[in-house]
Amino acid sequence: MVDGETIHHRILVIGDSHARGLAMNLKQKLSNDYEVQGIFDIRKLTDGDVCLTWGGTHEVGKNESKKGSTALKEFVKKYNHMNIIAVNVPHRYDLQAPSCVNHEVKLFNRKLAKYEQLLGNLLVIKVDTNRDLYTGHGLHLNSKRKEVEIGERTVLNNLVKEDNQCTVNDGRDTPSTELNSSVYSNEGKNQHEGNKPHQVCEFKQCESQLTQISTKLCKNLKNSESDQSVGKSSIAVSEQTRRPPSHRSDDFLW
Repeated sequence: MVDGETIHHRILVIGDSHARGLAMNLKQKLSNDYEVQGIFDIRKLTDGDVCLTWGGTHEVGKNESKKGSTALKEFVKKYNHMNIIAVNVPHRYDLQAPSCVNHEVKLFNRKLAKYEQLLGNLLVIKVDTNRDLYTGHGLHLNSKRKEVEIGERTVLNNLVKEDNQCTVNDGRDTPSTELNSSVYSNEGKNQHEGNKPHQVCEFKQCESQLTQISTKLCKNLKNSESDQSVGKSSIAVSEQTRRPPSHRSDDFLW
Protein backbone atom coordinates (compact mmCIF):
# COMPACT_ATOMS: atom_id res chain seq x y z
CA MET A 1 0.00 0.00 0.00
CA VAL A 2 1.41 3.37 -1.08
CA ASP A 3 -0.13 6.67 0.10
CA GLY A 4 -3.28 4.86 1.18
CA GLU A 5 -3.73 3.26 -2.24
CA THR A 6 -3.41 -0.51 -2.70
CA ILE A 7 -0.90 -1.45 -5.39
CA HIS A 8 -1.50 -4.77 -7.17
CA HIS A 9 1.57 -6.51 -8.58
CA ARG A 10 1.31 -8.80 -11.58
CA ILE A 11 2.99 -12.12 -12.31
CA LEU A 12 3.19 -13.47 -15.86
CA VAL A 13 3.69 -17.25 -16.16
CA ILE A 14 5.19 -18.50 -19.44
CA GLY A 15 6.17 -22.12 -19.87
CA ASP A 16 5.78 -25.54 -21.45
CA SER A 17 4.23 -28.65 -19.90
CA HIS A 18 6.48 -28.29 -16.83
CA ALA A 19 4.66 -25.07 -15.94
CA ARG A 20 1.24 -26.74 -15.73
CA GLY A 21 -0.45 -25.79 -12.47
CA LEU A 22 2.04 -23.08 -11.50
CA ALA A 23 -0.48 -20.25 -11.77
CA MET A 24 -2.79 -21.94 -9.26
CA ASN A 25 0.10 -22.70 -6.87
CA LEU A 26 1.30 -19.11 -6.97
CA LYS A 27 -2.19 -17.72 -6.47
CA GLN A 28 -2.63 -19.83 -3.33
CA LYS A 29 0.77 -18.96 -1.86
CA LEU A 30 1.01 -15.23 -2.55
CA SER A 31 -0.80 -12.44 -0.75
CA ASN A 32 -3.69 -10.46 -2.17
CA ASP A 33 -1.20 -7.82 -3.35
CA TYR A 34 -0.44 -10.06 -6.32
CA GLU A 35 -2.61 -10.80 -9.33
CA VAL A 36 -1.80 -14.02 -11.22
CA GLN A 37 -3.01 -14.13 -14.83
CA GLY A 38 -2.61 -16.76 -17.53
CA ILE A 39 -2.68 -14.37 -20.51
CA PHE A 40 -1.36 -10.83 -20.41
CA ASP A 41 0.14 -8.18 -22.68
CA ILE A 42 3.79 -8.38 -21.68
CA ARG A 43 4.46 -4.85 -22.92
CA LYS A 44 2.32 -3.50 -20.08
CA LEU A 45 4.47 -5.06 -17.36
CA THR A 46 6.66 -2.70 -15.34
CA ASP A 47 9.65 -2.88 -13.01
CA GLY A 48 7.20 -3.70 -10.21
CA ASP A 49 6.07 -6.91 -11.94
CA VAL A 50 7.56 -10.38 -12.29
CA CYS A 51 7.63 -12.75 -15.26
CA LEU A 52 8.13 -16.44 -14.42
CA THR A 53 9.21 -18.52 -17.40
CA TRP A 54 9.83 -22.26 -17.58
CA GLY A 55 10.78 -23.61 -20.98
CA GLY A 56 13.48 -25.21 -23.07
CA THR A 57 12.24 -28.81 -22.92
CA HIS A 58 11.18 -28.78 -26.56
CA GLU A 59 14.52 -27.39 -27.74
CA VAL A 60 16.74 -29.77 -25.75
CA GLY A 61 14.59 -32.67 -26.97
CA LYS A 62 15.65 -31.80 -30.52
CA ASN A 63 19.32 -31.19 -29.60
CA GLU A 64 18.81 -27.44 -30.01
CA SER A 65 19.78 -26.22 -26.53
CA LYS A 66 21.78 -23.33 -27.99
CA LYS A 67 18.75 -22.11 -29.92
CA GLY A 68 16.53 -22.24 -26.83
CA SER A 69 19.01 -20.54 -24.49
CA THR A 70 19.70 -17.79 -27.02
CA ALA A 71 15.98 -17.10 -27.39
CA LEU A 72 15.63 -16.81 -23.62
CA LYS A 73 18.60 -14.43 -23.41
CA GLU A 74 17.12 -12.17 -26.08
CA PHE A 75 13.79 -12.23 -24.25
CA VAL A 76 15.40 -11.13 -20.96
CA LYS A 77 17.41 -8.39 -22.68
CA LYS A 78 14.39 -7.11 -24.61
CA TYR A 79 12.17 -6.85 -21.52
CA ASN A 80 14.78 -5.49 -19.13
CA HIS A 81 12.19 -3.15 -17.62
CA MET A 82 10.76 -5.99 -15.50
CA ASN A 83 12.01 -8.80 -13.26
CA ILE A 84 12.27 -12.25 -14.86
CA ILE A 85 12.56 -15.60 -13.07
CA ALA A 86 13.64 -18.57 -15.22
CA VAL A 87 13.49 -22.21 -14.12
CA ASN A 88 16.13 -24.48 -15.57
CA VAL A 89 15.27 -27.64 -17.50
CA PRO A 90 14.85 -30.73 -15.26
CA HIS A 91 16.84 -33.89 -15.84
CA ARG A 92 15.07 -36.46 -18.04
CA TYR A 93 14.61 -39.66 -16.04
CA ASP A 94 12.50 -41.13 -18.84
CA LEU A 95 15.75 -41.42 -20.81
CA GLN A 96 19.14 -42.93 -20.09
CA ALA A 97 21.49 -40.68 -18.09
CA PRO A 98 24.17 -40.54 -20.84
CA SER A 99 21.60 -39.80 -23.56
CA CYS A 100 22.17 -36.90 -25.93
CA VAL A 101 19.03 -35.17 -24.60
CA ASN A 102 20.34 -35.11 -21.02
CA HIS A 103 23.62 -33.76 -22.37
CA GLU A 104 21.65 -30.94 -23.99
CA VAL A 105 19.88 -30.33 -20.66
CA LYS A 106 23.25 -29.73 -18.99
CA LEU A 107 24.35 -27.37 -21.76
CA PHE A 108 21.10 -25.39 -21.52
CA ASN A 109 21.31 -25.05 -17.73
CA ARG A 110 24.96 -23.96 -17.86
CA LYS A 111 23.96 -21.21 -20.27
CA LEU A 112 21.21 -20.07 -17.89
CA ALA A 113 23.69 -19.86 -15.02
CA LYS A 114 25.97 -17.70 -17.17
CA TYR A 115 23.11 -15.39 -18.18
CA GLU A 116 22.16 -14.95 -14.52
CA GLN A 117 25.60 -13.48 -13.85
CA LEU A 118 25.41 -11.14 -16.84
CA LEU A 119 21.80 -9.94 -16.72
CA GLY A 120 20.75 -8.04 -13.61
CA ASN A 121 17.00 -8.59 -14.03
CA LEU A 122 17.24 -12.40 -14.21
CA LEU A 123 17.01 -14.97 -11.42
CA VAL A 124 17.47 -18.68 -12.23
CA ILE A 125 15.86 -21.37 -10.07
CA LYS A 126 17.68 -24.70 -10.09
CA VAL A 127 15.40 -27.74 -9.93
CA ASP A 128 16.39 -30.60 -7.62
CA THR A 129 17.32 -33.72 -9.62
CA ASN A 130 16.34 -36.25 -6.95
CA ARG A 131 14.44 -39.08 -8.68
CA ASP A 132 11.91 -39.31 -5.83
CA LEU A 133 10.73 -35.79 -6.63
CA TYR A 134 9.57 -36.77 -10.12
CA THR A 135 6.47 -38.53 -11.38
CA GLY A 136 6.61 -42.23 -12.17
CA HIS A 137 7.16 -41.51 -15.85
CA GLY A 138 10.30 -39.52 -15.04
CA LEU A 139 9.72 -36.47 -17.22
CA HIS A 140 7.88 -34.05 -14.91
CA LEU A 141 8.19 -33.08 -11.26
CA ASN A 142 5.42 -34.34 -9.01
CA SER A 143 2.89 -31.77 -7.87
CA LYS A 144 4.16 -31.55 -4.29
CA ARG A 145 7.75 -30.87 -5.31
CA LYS A 146 6.68 -28.38 -7.96
CA GLU A 147 4.87 -26.43 -5.27
CA VAL A 148 8.03 -26.27 -3.15
CA GLU A 149 10.45 -25.51 -5.97
CA ILE A 150 8.42 -22.81 -7.65
CA GLY A 151 5.73 -21.68 -5.24
CA GLU A 152 7.84 -20.71 -2.26
CA ARG A 153 11.45 -20.69 -3.41
CA THR A 154 10.78 -17.65 -5.58
CA VAL A 155 9.95 -15.75 -2.32
CA LEU A 156 7.94 -13.32 -4.39
CA ASN A 157 5.73 -12.47 -1.43
CA ASN A 158 8.82 -11.50 0.60
CA LEU A 159 10.12 -9.11 -2.06
CA VAL A 160 7.42 -6.53 -1.36
CA LYS A 161 7.20 -6.61 2.44
CA GLU A 162 7.84 -3.33 4.21
CA ASP A 163 10.79 -4.72 6.13
CA ASN A 164 12.44 -6.07 2.98
CA GLN A 165 15.85 -4.55 2.23
CA CYS A 166 15.89 -5.36 -1.50
CA THR A 167 16.94 -2.28 -3.44
CA VAL A 168 16.56 -0.98 -6.94
CA ASN A 169 19.54 -0.82 -9.25
CA ASP A 170 19.23 2.48 -11.12
CA GLY A 171 22.55 2.16 -12.93
CA ARG A 172 24.66 3.91 -10.27
CA ASP A 173 27.37 2.48 -8.05
CA THR A 174 25.31 2.82 -4.87
CA PRO A 175 21.80 1.44 -4.38
CA SER A 176 18.98 3.94 -4.56
CA THR A 177 16.00 3.56 -2.25
CA GLU A 178 14.15 0.58 -0.79
CA LEU A 179 11.92 -1.41 -3.08
CA ASN A 180 8.63 -0.38 -1.51
CA SER A 181 9.44 3.30 -1.29
CA SER A 182 10.77 3.61 -4.84
CA VAL A 183 9.61 0.98 -7.30
CA TYR A 184 6.02 0.83 -6.10
CA SER A 185 5.51 4.57 -5.61
CA ASN A 186 4.84 7.23 -8.21
CA GLU A 187 7.49 9.44 -6.63
CA GLY A 188 10.19 6.79 -7.07
CA LYS A 189 9.21 6.14 -10.67
CA ASN A 190 9.32 9.82 -11.57
CA GLN A 191 12.64 10.23 -9.81
CA HIS A 192 14.35 7.63 -12.00
CA GLU A 193 12.31 8.04 -15.17
CA GLY A 194 15.40 8.42 -17.30
CA ASN A 195 16.85 5.10 -16.10
CA LYS A 196 13.63 3.10 -16.01
CA PRO A 197 14.99 0.09 -17.99
CA HIS A 198 17.47 -0.49 -15.15
CA GLN A 199 14.90 -0.32 -12.35
CA VAL A 200 14.83 -4.01 -11.51
CA CYS A 201 14.96 -5.72 -8.16
CA GLU A 202 18.37 -7.12 -7.33
CA PHE A 203 17.25 -10.70 -6.65
CA LYS A 204 20.68 -11.75 -5.52
CA GLN A 205 20.41 -9.55 -2.42
CA CYS A 206 17.58 -11.83 -1.25
CA GLU A 207 19.64 -15.01 -1.72
CA SER A 208 19.99 -15.59 2.03
CA GLN A 209 16.22 -15.36 2.49
CA LEU A 210 15.75 -17.73 -0.42
CA THR A 211 18.09 -20.31 1.09
CA GLN A 212 16.49 -20.16 4.54
CA ILE A 213 12.96 -20.52 3.23
CA SER A 214 13.95 -23.32 0.85
CA THR A 215 15.65 -25.26 3.65
CA LYS A 216 12.62 -24.91 5.89
CA LEU A 217 10.24 -26.01 3.16
CA CYS A 218 12.31 -29.06 2.25
CA LYS A 219 12.43 -30.05 5.92
CA ASN A 220 8.65 -29.70 6.23
CA LEU A 221 8.20 -31.74 3.07
CA LYS A 222 10.33 -34.59 4.42
CA ASN A 223 8.49 -34.52 7.76
CA SER A 224 5.09 -34.71 6.06
CA GLU A 225 6.21 -37.63 3.90
CA SER A 226 7.62 -39.50 6.92
CA ASP A 227 4.38 -38.96 8.87
CA GLN A 228 2.36 -40.47 6.05
CA SER A 229 4.58 -43.55 5.94
CA VAL A 230 4.38 -44.32 9.69
CA GLY A 231 3.01 -47.78 10.30
CA LYS A 232 3.39 -48.80 6.66
CA SER A 233 5.95 -51.25 5.38
CA SER A 234 8.04 -50.01 2.50
CA ILE A 235 8.15 -53.53 0.97
CA ALA A 236 5.05 -55.65 0.54
CA VAL A 237 5.59 -59.26 1.70
CA SER A 238 3.35 -62.01 0.33
CA GLU A 239 2.61 -65.18 2.34
CA GLN A 240 1.59 -67.12 -0.76
CA THR A 241 3.78 -70.13 -1.57
CA ARG A 242 5.81 -69.46 -4.65
CA ARG A 243 5.30 -71.91 -7.48
CA PRO A 244 8.54 -73.51 -8.73
CA PRO A 245 9.42 -72.80 -12.37
CA SER A 246 8.30 -75.43 -14.85
CA HIS A 247 10.37 -76.91 -17.65
CA ARG A 248 9.41 -76.30 -21.26
CA SER A 249 8.74 -80.04 -21.73
CA ASP A 250 5.98 -79.89 -19.09
CA ASP A 251 3.95 -77.53 -21.29
CA PHE A 252 3.43 -80.14 -24.03
CA LEU A 253 1.81 -83.57 -24.19
CA TRP A 254 4.57 -85.15 -26.25
